[in-house]
Amino acid sequence: MLTMIIADDEILVREGLKNILPWEDYKIKIVASTKNGMETLHACQELKPDILFTDIRMPHLSGIQVAQKLSQQNSKTRIIIISGIEDFSYAQQAIELNAEGYLLKPIKKKKLIEIVENVVKAIHDEKEHAVKFKELKNQLYSHMPAIKERFLSNIVFRKYSNEKTIYDKCDFLNIPFTHSNPYILCKMVIDEIDIIFSQNNEENYELILMSIINIINEILTNYSQGICFNQNESEFIIIFNYDNMNDINRICEDILTSLNHYIQIKVSIGIGKKVESILSLFDSYKSAETSLEYKFYSGINTIINAEDLSYKPVSLEYVQLHVIGEKLINGIKIGNLTTVNDVLSEIFAYIESSSYKTEEYTKNIFTELIFITARSLYEIQEQMNNIVGEPIHLSNFIYQLDTYDDLKIYIIKLFEEITAYFSHKVNQKNTYVINQVREIIRQQYTNNLTVKLISDQIGLTPNYISQIFKKDTGLTITKYLTDVRINAAKELLKDSNFKVFEVAEMVGFDNPYYFSTVFKKVTGMHPSKFR
Repeated sequence: MLTMIIADDEILVREGLKNILPWEDYKIKIVASTKNGMETLHACQELKPDILFTDIRMPHLSGIQVAQKLSQQNSKTRIIIISGIEDFSYAQQAIELNAEGYLLKPIKKKKLIEIVENVVKAIHDEKEHAVKFKELKNQLYSHMPAIKERFLSNIVFRKYSNEKTIYDKCDFLNIPFTHSNPYILCKMVIDEIDIIFSQNNEENYELILMSIINIINEILTNYSQGICFNQNESEFIIIFNYDNMNDINRICEDILTSLNHYIQIKVSIGIGKKVESILSLFDSYKSAETSLEYKFYSGINTIINAEDLSYKPVSLEYVQLHVIGEKLINGIKIGNLTTVNDVLSEIFAYIESSSYKTEEYTKNIFTELIFITARSLYEIQEQMNNIVGEPIHLSNFIYQLDTYDDLKIYIIKLFEEITAYFSHKVNQKNTYVINQVREIIRQQYTNNLTVKLISDQIGLTPNYISQIFKKDTGLTITKYLTDVRINAAKELLKDSNFKVFEVAEMVGFDNPYYFSTVFKKVTGMHPSKFR
């Protein structure tokens, strides 16, 4: 019998819920009835019921709060929530707490029955699954289908050359293969296997493998198609002696979904090409294996069918890669991240323009790009290992990445870091140049000073120093020079001993009339009026 607690602050509601259904018919026993949230929480902690039937509004703790606390305590109690129409806004919270059902008062019997039946079934399924898992553990050391697995593996990997021998053994081992149908082989691999290894000891990992086989075989039995065996620690092979690709796709989707749901394992499945003879299963295996290479692009937890792939890889030629690499290096040297990202996007577009390309091909491109960059930086007396690390280590890391998306993120971040290094150097250089311009103007503004004369003293082109000065200060060099001269003129005009034309000469103006015009334009008044 399943156990249930009824919780409501109104005694009439509690009594009504006790009698609304013949609970014994659903193999449910009411073990407690509580009138407030705190009492309900304590009863659940003590009695550990299978089901809690609770109102939302209760003293001390609401039904939602009780559900939250039980969830925090990893309680397995299934919760059915009831409320008035005014509390319907709590429905979203109930959903987030994985409540089994949400009923509005007055309770409709038909809806209640539907929810109760679903809850009872879910509890029984969970307990049945737990029992089966325990049985698998008991069988782990007493029964291993090693003979059948070894036989199937030998078929796939061409250890037999005679069809009659194979089919005779199939009959003996009760494997329902037949001459009349073609064969399709699927290769399934466990994704993120390193994480699973790190989180489980050897016994638990073996139990996981047995659970995977059990779930797959249960699905295959439901469809009356296919046979599965564990090829190695992370690889499973499913053989279909069947000619309906739509059904095979559906079965693979069922397998992937069930493994995700029941044991939280992510897998990827490569579906091979159809072959007519059992002796050709290795050909189907190789095409399934090739399909799985595309997982690098499609990501984990996917199904890839060999029939859907177009085997026309793009070719980013070596010479073309060096041309693109040169554009990349030019962007890096001036610290221009926009240029660098544009070039990387161009390379990604080349790769993504084909529906099929090998993982090795793509990784080789970016490894070569790293070494092109390292050689180019060396030519300008820069060492990549001082910026982001040794090129060989960066290359090795690329070959450890599992997905194309991970590779893109890594490459973009890597070149952003390199570009940021040079951007900082460029900014430092620009700051030095700008300070030089300011110092020259400060010391020589009384002379006939021009941008050309300033650039000659610094050793850079007039256009270059004008650009960086304007970018940093917001002023042209000429405007800055004029402001320095006018500010100096203001100070001199305060001394009445100097005439206006003398002040003009003292701050670098040959023409006093031009000086007066500029002074008025800057200050808004004539020099004599300013005085």
